[in-house]
Amino acid sequence: KAERLLVYRRPYDEDLTKATRQLLSPAEQAAVLCRARGEQSGVPLALLTNGAHWVLVHARPAEPATVADWDADLWTEEGDLLRAFATLLRAPFVAAGRLANLFAESAAKQAEVTTTLGTQVRQAVELMVGELSRLNRESGGTLLGAVPERQIYRGALTVMMRLVFLFYAEEHRLLPVDSDLYAESYSVTALYDQLQEERDLHGDQVAGLRAAAWPRLLATFAAVYGGCEHDQMRIPPYGGGMFDRSEE
Repeated sequence: KAERLLVYRRPYDEDLTKATRQLLSPAEQAAVLCRARGEQSGVPLALLTNGAHWVLVHARPAEPATVADWDADLWTEEGDLLRAFATLLRAPFVAAGRLANLFAESAAKQAEVTTTLGTQVRQAVELMVGELSRLNRESGGTLLGAVPERQIYRGALTVMMRLVFLFYAEEHRLLPVDSDLYAESYSVTALYDQLQEERDLHGDQVAGLRAAAWPRLLATFAAVYGGCEHDQMRIPPYGGGMFDRSEE
């Protein structure tokens, strides 16, 4: 019979999704194997468990992997979650290829979301550049001086992409959002909420907070780029890409 699902039992204390500098995570290793086997037998699925967590991996050749993670400790409290997991891995559902198709459809939807997000970022950049242009005219050209238009657009795009990255990272708790220090001095989500609250209370007259917003964003960008070691929070250094300090 044709293979439909690769199954791996891992040690109880092994983190299934955490990689090290020397070694891919077990989930990433399973994705590599899925792609290799997929070229031969079309098996894009792997299931890993250490007894406490169950990780389902979907990976096709030349495509990014998709990973779903379940915490078995929650199943005693969340019966619906356990039933959904069992239904998802029913033999007929897997054998008929419906589970693999479900992942493929999810990836297609994600691509649509990415396209929409790209459009929204471009529109936001255009609004930001337009506002800078208006303020520059009102200042008699002293705001932007001799800064080339291309550099202005590139800088605005860099800021928007950084913000998208940070909002995503904070939503998925990839940054120390539980730290009071981070929440009060670095969090872009908290800054947005504060600005929105001020605007609701005082209209657009929030100049004081707006004046402090940009230095705060620069501090957050610097912390992500170079990292931060503090007794109240830790941020590992990102060290490049869109947070390159030369972009500021």
